[in-house]
Amino acid sequence: MLGGITGGGVLYSIPELPPEPVDAPDGWSFELGNARYEELQNGTPSIQVTNQITTKPGSSMEIWLSNADETIAKWSGGNVQNYSGVVCWQMELKEDDVILPLKVGEKYSLTIAFRDLEDGGVVAAQRVEIRNDVPKLEGTPAQTGSDVFKHLLACPRGS
Repeated sequence: MLGGITGGGVLYSIPELPPEPVDAPDGWSFELGNARYEELQNGTPSIQVTNQITTKPGSSMEIWLSNADETIAKWSGGNVQNYSGVVCWQMELKEDDVILPLKVGEKYSLTIAFRDLEDGGVVAAQRVEIRNDVPKLEGTPAQTGSDVFKHLLACPRGS
C-alpha cells in the first residue's frame, strides 16, 4: 500500500491554500493523471483519482480539494512506503446528509502533495483541474468530525 492507510485526517474550509507543484526528486516519479467527478457503485457522488507513482519511504501524503480562493477539504495521512505503480481511488463528496459545499459551475482542482516526515517540506506535488460537471449536493456542510472525504475507496475494476 502506498501510504499504509486508507483513512486519514480531514480539515474542512481552511484558509491555507495547497502547495504549488514541485517536481519529484531522484528515485521518485509522479504523474497525477486524472481527477474527475464520478459516483461510487452505490450512487454516492465522489471524486475519482488516478495517478502513476514511484515513491520512497519518509513522507506523508496530502490531498487538497480547492478552488482559486479557498481550500474546501484537506486530507492527510500515512507514512509513504516504497511503491511503484498505478493507483486509483475515490473519495466521497457526501455522507448521509453531510456534504462538501461545492458550487455547480465552479472550477475546482485537486492537489496531491508528499511532505517530508522530518522537516515538513514538500517532496513532490502536482495539481489537476477536476473534470466532469460538479454534482449538485444538498445537505449540511462538513465540519470537524465529519467523514466526508475521509476514506480512499478502491476504484471499480476497469476504471
